[in-house]
Amino acid sequence: KGGFGEDAVGVIQEELHDRALLGGEGKLHAVLEELERLVVEAEGTGLDVRGGSLAVMGTFGNPVVLAPVEEGGRWNGVSVTGPKRSEVQGVVVRNAEFGFAVESGALELRDAEIDNAHRAALYVRNASVDVQWSTIQDSKNIGIWATQSATVLVDGANLDNNRIALVAGDE
Repeated sequence: KGGFGEDAVGVIQEELHDRALLGGEGKLHAVLEELERLVVEAEGTGLDVRGGSLAVMGTFGNPVVLAPVEEGGRWNGVSVTGPKRSEVQGVVVRNAEFGFAVESGALELRDAEIDNAHRAALYVRNASVDVQWSTIQDSKNIGIWATQSATVLVDGANLDNNRIALVAGDE
């Protein structure tokens, strides 16, 4: 649970065909072209980037949507750990436990919408995150949670209808 299990990797391989390259230790390297999708159907899974970087480049009119397959379902969300910088723009994240969890790295999040996160829409620990032109809404618990030497820059963003909009401090 929490990462890509064998069943999920099988679905990814089938979906991406020959564009997915599985490296050592079961690591997935893939490039998704326009209008293609990455489907992870197993309950309790998410996108877990450890030590690498993540680049998602959607657009305002054609965002990349990250959501559970089943309506009303939940998934873990996106986790990025390690020293590398990630960049995400034009994305909609729905019904995740954590929309984005960033630890010991950096994330630029632009033109994003994070809806209905169960625990936190954005969790930042020992990392830095720049949030620009984004909406974080309807979080059941916390919109943005910054802890343990986290740096969060919020510019032109909306924090709407979250139980708690922002928490900053040590755990």
